[in-house]
Amino acid sequence: MKKNIFSVITLLRFSLSFYLFFVVFLYSKNTFSQESTKKNTQNIAQNIIQNTMLEGNFLFEIEDKNQIFPFIIAFENQEKNAFVRNGSEKLAFDRTEKRGADSLHLYMDIFESVVFIKKIDQENLIFQWERSHNKNDVKISRTITYKAKKIKNLDKFSLPKVAKNAQIGGRWDVQFIDDKGKASDAVGEFTQKGTQIEGSFLTPTGDYRYISGEISGNSFALSSFGVYSAVLVKGNIQNDSLHAEFFGARGGKRIIKAKRNPNAKLPDASKLTYMKEGFDKIDFNFPNLAGEKISFSDKKFEKKVKIIQLMGSWCSNCLDESTYLANWYKKNQKRGIEIIGLCYERSPAFEQASQRVQKLQKRLQIPYTLLIAGVNEKQSASETLPMLNGVSAYPTTIFIDKQDKVRYIHTGFSGPATGIHYEEWQREFNALVDKLVKE
Repeated sequence: MKKNIFSVITLLRFSLSFYLFFVVFLYSKNTFSQESTKKNTQNIAQNIIQNTMLEGNFLFEIEDKNQIFPFIIAFENQEKNAFVRNGSEKLAFDRTEKRGADSLHLYMDIFESVVFIKKIDQENLIFQWERSHNKNDVKISRTITYKAKKIKNLDKFSLPKVAKNAQIGGRWDVQFIDDKGKASDAVGEFTQKGTQIEGSFLTPTGDYRYISGEISGNSFALSSFGVYSAVLVKGNIQNDSLHAEFFGARGGKRIIKAKRNPNAKLPDASKLTYMKEGFDKIDFNFPNLAGEKISFSDKKFEKKVKIIQLMGSWCSNCLDESTYLANWYKKNQKRGIEIIGLCYERSPAFEQASQRVQKLQKRLQIPYTLLIAGVNEKQSASETLPMLNGVSAYPTTIFIDKQDKVRYIHTGFSGPATGIHYEEWQREFNALVDKLVKE
């Protein structure tokens, strides 16, 4: 009897052990299966995301007034970096934001501009473009959806390949003629490598920054995208004459007539803005970006060489000049030099104007003083500095000696897209400052 009871107990123990083992086995198998499935799902999702990451150059096209404005945006580092390619220029977006698995927003904060991208696949996109415009910073949204595609080279135009192409490289005497027949003078400066063209148009108030494109035979096409505006130039060359149409995505069409001239030049930039008779000193009192009033007579500026920059965060030429001045100031401030940027913004509201300038300051890491001087309308700007004959261009740069006397005023700016003109500006800038420091 005892032996039978012992056998039953042993059997029960064995059955219970087997049952517990079986439960543990099933649980472990289920857990492993779930983890494996989870890992597989994550891997598949990662592969999908990885496979739709944008890398390389994409050709974007905007249609406006029956014209196509092409431009290139390049993506790097798994979409973390994006920039516009205008020839040799790489104009970086301030930030990129992913919106889900198939959407990407590119922000150019200083110009209040956004490119909204939706991915079709690795090589095809659709997009919209939104930007701010006019004195109240009203949002202008390109609600039409445009297409973009991946490209292997930097060709923006589908021009036919021919055996022989005209030469556009060199300097040109240019006239821009508006729809009312009014002409304005400019200088064209271009380089050409094979079919690739790059350069800019210089005017007395500034240049058109980087413009690039291609040539086919005697016909050429150029474009530029500054995230705030787009430019298109289409024309032809006959011997040493050039005729073209100039289009802006913000509206307007002009005719370009040009003659090749290696000696072409603009009016003297030192004679366009000047002190009124009876004045030899600048004076002002404007708020800084925190709202604190700063005066030209403040102790910080006493007995120093001063450079006054009339500028705006909306101004692409000011972006180029500020880039140079920010780096230059870091190296030269200890020589007894101060730079003061007087910012003329679109918005009359201080908070809005200050925020826009702060974005520019952050992007370029500007270390010198920035003040909110008023709105960018030239008549209003001129009233803030009544000792000048007027404010006709942004940027305008005023050089002041240690005794606070105005020694030189340079109207406009020839930036890095202008090649040799930019190099000449740098030499003249440094020679003048060196002279004032030594006095």
